[in-house]
Amino acid sequence: MALEERDVLVTELTAKLDAVQRDLMLSKASVSGLSALQDVMSIDKWALGSALQGCLRAMFMARVKACPPRRTARNKRNQSTLTVDQVTVRGAVDQLAAMCDLEMENTRSVGGRVEGRFLRFSGCRAALSVLACSVAETTASLSHSFGRKDGTMTTRLLLERYTQADGKVWYILLRNEPEGTVEVACRGELADAVLRPSAGGPLVRTTMDMTDIPGLSSTCPVVLRWSPLAGHGSPAGSPNSAVPGRVSLVFPVCIVEDAAVDLQVLL
Repeated sequence: MALEERDVLVTELTAKLDAVQRDLMLSKASVSGLSALQDVMSIDKWALGSALQGCLRAMFMARVKACPPRRTARNKRNQSTLTVDQVTVRGAVDQLAAMCDLEMENTRSVGGRVEGRFLRFSGCRAALSVLACSVAETTASLSHSFGRKDGTMTTRLLLERYTQADGKVWYILLRNEPEGTVEVACRGELADAVLRPSAGGPLVRTTMDMTDIPGLSSTCPVVLRWSPLAGHGSPAGSPNSAVPGRVSLVFPVCIVEDAAVDLQVLL
């Protein structure tokens, strides 16, 4: 009887040891799993912002690679900007701003409630940097030429072109808002401009006061806007970051019907 009781005790003790070892292994796995989860969470801290960034970049690259239609009086206005639109939640825009260390402005409704987001860039390169475009993508985006079937060429440049009321054309390169100056390029007059008044000479770069160019805006037109969708509120109990809206990224474009070699140098 004593031997049988001893065997029973040994069996029970063995079972308890196995259980302890199993619990120890499970606890280690749980700790490892929690650590792995924390690592993933740290990597995906900007998951929404990264997704929005990648989506806007892909849509933008698809747009700049598409040959623009010929410039006519009817579509002249539409060819002055390139806009990328995407529906996304407010949290994605806030994350994109945070991960890129940007300070966005809040836009408010008539009642003073915060409704949207607004960000103005210093230029096209700054916006392309936020999209995480590579050097090759940036170069291809700033200027891209397209050959047409009839042998002609069209070039799209991410360049602001401003035309005065009297027809004088300016290419806006850089604004210095604190000093109220702007770096521009315009075509000088040819020696035979009297015989060929429509002809323009080489581009001349200069810095001048903004007030010397009538009607020119003092701010850069490269902007990112986010506005909530009308009639599409977030589900009850959800955070403000889940509010759906439309984000628009706007670039100025200049489209010319030639290789635009001299204009490319400006970029």
